[in-house]
Amino acid sequence: MFKNSLSSETAFELLLTKTGNLMQKKLSRADFHIALNEVDLKFSAPEIDSLFKTLDFNMDGFLDQDEWLARIYCDS
Repeated sequence: MFKNSLSSETAFELLLTKTGNLMQKKLSRADFHIALNEVDLKFSAPEIDSLFKTLDFNMDGFLDQDEWLARIYCDS
């Protein structure tokens, strides 16, 4: 997902940092939209919504690091 070979953990921390949520360790759907746009990923709003829905498997409206790591794997 990220071009500069970040680990999964580091990539999630980058998204948290882009939205000021590093301390909370989770992203809302709106935060996820902001973060992906901030890192200049070329996803449409419906694509981001679909990705968020896939990643937020406990359906609490937030994406946390455990959910992220369960679905996003480091390239090998």
